[in-house]
Amino acid sequence: MYEREEGEQTAANFKKVAAEFLHKQIETLGYIPEDRNVSMAVRGQVPLLMAFPKSAATLAMERVTCEFLQLPVSYKLGIRGFLLKLMLK
Repeated sequence: MYEREEGEQTAANFKKVAAEFLHKQIETLGYIPEDRNVSMAVRGQVPLLMAFPKSAATLAMERVTCEFLQLPVSYKLGIRGFLLKLMLK
């Protein structure tokens, strides 16, 4: 899948830059696929999670956040809990 390959290449580039310039090792938690709902939410000035809660980008963001917070992917935070947990990490 092209999106996956592009996401993996972008992650590899970020890792390289972080190592070279920040002297930090970072890990890849996932990637967010291209999703036309993102631009629609931006144009409507509505958070993606509220405007399109089941879009591919929203679901990927939830997976990445659960990975970052070390929660099972099936864990349901809701929008407020999702943002709160992310900010408290």
